[in-house]
Formats: sequence, structure tokens, C-alpha cells
Amino acid sequence: MTHDELLAKIDQQKDNAIEGFVFSDVFDALRAVVELHPIEQVGNSWVDEQSGRYGVSIYMCKKCKVPYPCEEIQAIEERLK
Repeated sequence: MTHDELLAKIDQQKDNAIEGFVFSDVFDALRAVVELHPIEQVGNSWVDEQSGRYGVSIYMCKKCKVPYPCEEIQAIEERLK
């Protein structure tokens, strides 16, 4: 799931939670963690049709400097399934 899809899913689950309960605070906390782990594109996809060589874009967690999704984002995605 993309970074924006994950944020939307958190918002949707928050909206579905019973208003006034602690659930709202939990979803706000999850959203804050996701916002601390933004995604960034490193490099651009390209193809050299003559040689058949190509390169791909890599998406990284800007905070952790590892391929996206980082461990924190994976843990949140897993629990929101």
C-alpha cells in the first residue's frame, strides 16, 4: 500500500471508530508515526532500447533511509489489514 493509501486507511478506520472513545487518539498516534516516515523517490526509471539496459526508481523511507516500507510502516500496515 502506498504512503497516501495508508494515511487514508488510518483516517477511514478513525472515522469508523466510536466517537468519544480512546480509539480516536490511537488513530491520531498511528497517523503521526506514518507522517514521520515519508516516502521519497530515489532515481528515475529509464530504458535504453538500443542496449536493452534499464534502471528503476527506488522508493525509500526518508526517515529510516531504507527501502519503503520500513519496519515501522510494515508493522502498521500488517495490523490494519
